Amino acid sequence: MIHENDTPRIPRYNRKRPERALCILGLCLAGLVSGWTAAESTGLPDLLAVQVPPYPDPQTIQERHYPPAGRYVDGCQIVRLACVAGRMEIVPLTHDFLSACDPAVSFDGQSILFAGKRRAGDTWQIWRMDRDGGNPIQLTQSPSDCVSPLYVGALFHLNDAQPTLQIIYVNHEPDGRCGSGPSLYALDGDGQNPKRITFNPGGGFDPDVLPTGRIVFSSWNHPIFDPGKPGLMGLLVVSNDGTDLMPYYGMHEPPTFKTMVRVSFYDDRVYFIESNDSPWLGGGDIAYVSRRRPLRTYTVLSPGGPGVYHSPCPLPDGGLLASFREDREDSLFRIFRVSPKTGERLEEIASLANSHLLDTQVLAPHPPVKGRSTVVNLQKDTGVFYGLNVYCSNRPGAELLAPGSIKRIRVIEGLPGRSSSVIPLGPLMGNSTGPETSNPAILRRIVGIAPVEADGSFHIEVPAQIPLTFQLLDETGMARMSQNVWTWVMPNEKRGCIGCHEDRELAPPNKMVQAVTKPAVRLNLPPERRRTVDFLQDLQPLIQMKCSGTACHSPGGAPPQLDVDTLISKRPGDIPISAAYDTLLSPIPGRNGEHYVIPGQARESALIWHLMGAKPDNPTPNAPYTSRVTLMPPEQPLAEVERTLFIEWIDLGALWNSRLPASRGSSPASNASDEDGRKK
Repeated sequence: MIHENDTPRIPRYNRKRPERALCILGLCLAGLVSGWTAAESTGLPDLLAVQVPPYPDPQTIQERHYPPAGRYVDGCQIVRLACVAGRMEIVPLTHDFLSACDPAVSFDGQSILFAGKRRAGDTWQIWRMDRDGGNPIQLTQSPSDCVSPLYVGALFHLNDAQPTLQIIYVNHEPDGRCGSGPSLYALDGDGQNPKRITFNPGGGFDPDVLPTGRIVFSSWNHPIFDPGKPGLMGLLVVSNDGTDLMPYYGMHEPPTFKTMVRVSFYDDRVYFIESNDSPWLGGGDIAYVSRRRPLRTYTVLSPGGPGVYHSPCPLPDGGLLASFREDREDSLFRIFRVSPKTGERLEEIASLANSHLLDTQVLAPHPPVKGRSTVVNLQKDTGVFYGLNVYCSNRPGAELLAPGSIKRIRVIEGLPGRSSSVIPLGPLMGNSTGPETSNPAILRRIVGIAPVEADGSFHIEVPAQIPLTFQLLDETGMARMSQNVWTWVMPNEKRGCIGCHEDRELAPPNKMVQAVTKPAVRLNLPPERRRTVDFLQDLQPLIQMKCSGTACHSPGGAPPQLDVDTLISKRPGDIPISAAYDTLLSPIPGRNGEHYVIPGQARESALIWHLMGAKPDNPTPNAPYTSRVTLMPPEQPLAEVERTLFIEWIDLGALWNSRLPASRGSSPASNASDEDGRKK
């Protein structure tokens, strides 16, 4: 079963150190030929697993937040674990590849998708091979890494002669619309027509398919309007054409990392691995949610313990396998049975003396998933959102919204930032928990503003295939509620919701709302005409003219002293920001928890209270301010359009500089009017 020519390749990271490479090669050979062990295994079908070399560098395991792509190293191999005479034998399937991983078995059990690299210097691409490792065929031809392939259901339009088999995978190719990836892509079963289907700036990782044909995947959720708050990974669900994106579980709940999604076809569970750390290969506790009620059924199956789990694998008999390693530097992942009832680790199934065994898959037929019909038309460039009642919400504070208080909806586009210096976080962040969990530089610009009807409904046509978020505005134009995650619409898609963050288990009200009886309000200005507001180019000149330049708030004048001429850097690597910007966003000295500006919340910001001459009704308790509110500037108040600039600046996140050069793949914002005709 193990042939002499089935030798593992030398991991690329060892080739600069020949003596170490030869040592590891010898250990790998020993592991394959005589160093593996397996329990007496009865009732187990043939399995697939990935053999991964040991850590490339001992220092690697000290990294607490290793990026998910970091596990794609040279020297990985896909192996079959075949039960022969009651024992598992390990059979290499990808010995002609420099590295191979991420196996996915077809519904009939006859073919295997995987991510592979033939030679050093190649990018990772999606391949298909027979179940015995024969006949490998390359399916993707991307200049970027393509990984995590997955067989999913067919896709069909109503006028198609027959449905088209779809393959989902993760592509790291940047396209300038919402960051450099990774994102989910779809591909026809024959390798044709690759197309991007997710547009979340938080990326997409570790997808798996539900029996309904919908795709569950991990993604970062960096709170859009709270740059001081760390991000979390959560689970999202989307159709295989990119439509109908919905949260699935954990976008706002700890722990930080939720990866390795595995859908069970044999019970109601969706398993995943969760943790607060992410070392090189990942790992943590096994958790699951019910497919029927994912937002209400979260359970940790294997809490705590002397080690970490990896890649759960549901079995046809209702059992569960998972890889596990102890918390030791020399410990390797081995495959165990795990009790799906108690989380107890049972007998060891297979291990290698000098390699990890990960990502176990059942090499057998399994139930096919449902296909999906689609209305997506890639010849179009817009889609439609409609809401039935913005007051129907389970968000804290939504009960304070009186019917009729919401007048308009602001649609905001997300753009990839150049670096964290575009949105300086020094005044806000404190200690970051790691580069992956701190808020990235996602810039924002206004797509448009549309009316909300008296019954709380809205109906808007917006650009497709870009990240969008929404804010509900009152009569002053200030946001009363903001969506703190990104969404999108596909070309020709029409998406509706009951309310804003409504209970997902509610049924829609049985009535015709006012907005959908009218044509959708078109918010489809071209990118170069979409507005943005930032401190450097919009507010700093206004402050200098109206506030600090008149000696009122200049250095040595009345607080706050808004010095626009002195530049400072809050963190190493940041571009300089003005002292005035830092003053407005930093805590007020000597005043516990008080700020002039709360990013994303103009209505709760004392700066706006002074510009309007009064506090708004019912400010929230998280906006303390002990000074008397007086109108500023006192002798010549700002014009309405000037106050609107301050309001929009804060509601958009109080960015320092939100303009991108065209060379970064994004059109610079201009001073053109938005859809309701207002000028900057």
